[in-house]
Formats: sequence, structure tokens, C-alpha cells
Amino acid sequence: MSKFLTTLKYNVLNNFAINKLRKKKDPSKYSAGKIFLFVLLGLFLFGTALLYSFMFIEMIGAEFAETLLSLGIFMCVLLSLIVTVSNAISYLFKSKDFNLLMSLPLKTNTVVLTKISYLLLINYVLFAFLYLPILIVYGIYVETTLLFWVLAILTFILLPLFPVSISTFIAYGLSLILPRFRYKNLLTIIFSLALMVFIMVINFSTSIAAEDPSRFSQSISQFLSKTGEWAYNGMKGDFLDYLFFILISVIPFVVLIKLLGFVFLKANTRFSSSISGRKYKFTDLKIKGQGPILAKKELKRYFGSPMYVLNTIVGPLLSTVSVVVFAISIEKAMAELDLGLEAMQFVNPIIVALVVFMLGITSTTASSISIEGKQFWILKSSPITPKQVFHGKIIVNLVITVPFLIINAVLAVVLLNFGVLDTIMLIVIPLLVTLFMSYMGLFVNLLFPRFDYDSDVKAIKQSLSVLITMGVGFVVAAIIIGTSGYVYSNTGNPIYTYLTGLITSLVFAILSIVLLYTKGEQKYNKIEI
Repeated sequence: MSKFLTTLKYNVLNNFAINKLRKKKDPSKYSAGKIFLFVLLGLFLFGTALLYSFMFIEMIGAEFAETLLSLGIFMCVLLSLIVTVSNAISYLFKSKDFNLLMSLPLKTNTVVLTKISYLLLINYVLFAFLYLPILIVYGIYVETTLLFWVLAILTFILLPLFPVSISTFIAYGLSLILPRFRYKNLLTIIFSLALMVFIMVINFSTSIAAEDPSRFSQSISQFLSKTGEWAYNGMKGDFLDYLFFILISVIPFVVLIKLLGFVFLKANTRFSSSISGRKYKFTDLKIKGQGPILAKKELKRYFGSPMYVLNTIVGPLLSTVSVVVFAISIEKAMAELDLGLEAMQFVNPIIVALVVFMLGITSTTASSISIEGKQFWILKSSPITPKQVFHGKIIVNLVITVPFLIINAVLAVVLLNFGVLDTIMLIVIPLLVTLFMSYMGLFVNLLFPRFDYDSDVKAIKQSLSVLITMGVGFVVAAIIIGTSGYVYSNTGNPIYTYLTGLITSLVFAILSIVLLYTKGEQKYNKIEI
């Protein structure tokens, strides 16, 4: 038990980067300022979830408060499945610390239990920011008993067990199948994207709650009754259902621990193997320029990490989903209100603003320097200039985003009858925002690189540069949308609105370019590993 707790302790300290909260001058003490910012960020996330829960229950009505709790439990489980599947593959069966752990005086079961406990801890953190705010709002609107809260806390403890078990079984199944394919990372990305699109559709479909809360509540109840709402019914007093919930949570988890103890070694060995038997032919060597080679290298590194793809494609993917959902919703609203095509003159800029906002929350360049890891010295020692390195990394973000911009424009023309000006602005303004995010994300990552990682997750999701880039992108998108909205509210002219958005986004794009090629290049030359 002591070895398990010690291993788990250092696993948590390393993966959550808790040691980053210590003072640089005195590592034995924690920095009060860093702890304050960390707590402030946690309170902000918790408050956002709490506010969203209040808004949702006000939208559907207090009489349907039970829908909030049942839907909240379902969304927690669904998010847990998505998060755990993507993490379990790289953390359990494709672990970079596998050789290190196996060289330590630890039993295989201890290593497995440590890794499963860490996955559970991630889910508890996720549930703390999703399940607890929903539970608080539910308790405000519905009269509850002490037994309800006891079962609610027990549910919080037991609820992650089932999705973690199912996700790990799915991850193990993928570990059996994917190594047989040459493009196993691509298959992992496609599978995870399918789950991501599914949850997006579920999330956007809740818009019918504002139109007919009663029908929405009944639909959710019927859906949950088919997928199992034993936890929800048990918390309301149905002890038989709650007993089923306990069994369905605990039994698969126990089976999972036992199974992983037998297959952990083979699964990691299998995933680290490569396909042989490729036929090589002697051909003349082809000479290519440094630019195309760097771009190919960056794209290969990008698509070689499913975690990298899934965490940076969210913005472009959400922009396309938002256009489709908004087009369907606005078509229904215009039909009900009997509005003509002239009403689209104020709808079209809203769609452009929506795409701008979605593209302002993610960027592949925010972790493109960190992702080099300890091999960053290869770039520094190569006969290439910093600008060439920058271009190769920026191209990746453009390659990922531009196809979605074209798809958005085509969908807008087909579904919303966009005119020439609207279509051009739907491409140009978001493209300028994409350029800004590309250059700014790279500049921020140069300021806060992180090379001390053993998993892509730490560089892509747990780095300061990614968080700062998201914050800056959110603020800039808000400024572009806010100034354009102000112009439209005062003039009512969509041309002036587009012109304002175009100029504002162009200014930010130019500023980010100048910043990267001056201060960013200086910082690049100073980075040492």
C-alpha cells in the first residue's frame, strides 16, 4: 500500500504540475501568488458551471428542475467517456513511462492500480466542476432531505467508476485492433472525433428546451430510461434502482482491475511495436526545399498525436457545427415570425461573429514549441532560420482551419442563401482571426515553453501557454465582435459592420505578426534545453 500511495503521489505531482506552484528561489515553499491564481481559475470554472446551471433551469422553468439533475448526470458520464477514452489509450497502453515503471521494484498490479486511480482522479475533478454545481442549483429549487445529500455524495464517489471501466475496455479493444493498422493514430482520431461530434449534437439539441420545456423534459426522461437512470432514481428514494447503480458501477471496475493486471504488459508491448514487411525500392533521391520539408515534418508530428489533433480541432469543428445548427434554428424562427429575406441582413453578420468566436479559442501553435520536447535542440542546431521554423508551425494551423472556413462558406450559401459580400466576409474575417491566433499562439509558447513532459497531454492541455492563448483569443474575439456590434447598433448598415470587423481583425493580425518576428525571434534564439 505504501508503494502504491508513493507512486500515486508522484504521479499526481508530475501530471498536474503541482511543483510548478513552488517558489523558484526556495523550492521547499509554495508561492502564495501562484496558489491564488490557481484557486481563482478553479473558482472561475466552478462559477461558470454554476451560472450556466442557473440559466438552464430558468430557461426550462423551476418545475422541470429534475430534468437538470438527470441531464447533468448523463452529460457527466458522456464527458467522462470522451475524456477517459482519449487519455486511457496514451496513458495506459501507449505509456511513455512504461519502461521506467517496469524497472522499479513495483508489482504490475501496483502500477495498474496507480494508473487507474489517476484516471479516476481526473474524472473526480471533472465531476467537481460539472456535477456539484448542478447539484447545488437542484437543491435550491427542489426541497431535499438529508438522505438525498448522503446518496448524492455517494453518487459522486461511485459515478466515475462505470465510465472509467467502459472507456478502459474500449481503449483496450483499440489497443488490440490499432497496432494491426499502419495508420493507427488516424483511426484513433476518427473514433474520438465521432464521440466529440456526438456530444456536440447532444449539447446543441438542448435548444428545444426554450421552445417546449415540457416536451424536452419528457424526451430526456425517456432517453435516460433507456440508457439507465438508476443513480437518479436512487437519489430520489428508489433503493432497488440505487442497488443496481452500485452493482453496475463496482462490478465492472473490479473486473477491470483484475483484467489489466493480466494484459497490461502485453498491451503496452503490442502498441509499441511497428508493422514490418514494407517493400522498399531504390529510387533517385529527390531534392526539396527547406520550407516544404519543415511543413511536412510539422504535419506528420501533428497527426501523429491524437491528443494534439483532438484538442486543437475543437474550434474549427465547432464553427461548422454552429453554422449548421444556427441555420436550422433561424430558418424555423423566420418561418414562425413570417420574416422575409431582408431580415437576413442582420442574421448574416451574427453567423460571421459566431465563427470568429469559435476560431478564437484554439490554436495548434500554442503548444507547437513545447511539443518538440527534448528534441528542440535539433531545430536550434539545424541550418534553418527562426522564420522558417515559425512558418512550418503556422502552416499546420492554416491547413487545419482553412478547409472548415470553406465548408462554412458553402453551407452558408446553401442553407442561408449568403450573398457574395457575406460569403467573402465569412472567409476573410475568420481567416484573419486564424492568422492572429497562429502568430500569437506561437509567440506565447515561446514565452512559456514546456519541455519537461513524458506525455503529449502535459504540453497540449496542461501548459500555461495554451491557457494564456485561449484567454487572449477570447478577449480579441470579443473586441472584434463588440466593436462590430456597436457599429451595427448605431448605423444598421451591414457593410460598415463588416468593414469594422475586417479592420479590427487585420490590426490584431498585423500586431501579432510584428510581435512574433521581433520579440518572438529574440526569445527563440535565447531558448536553451
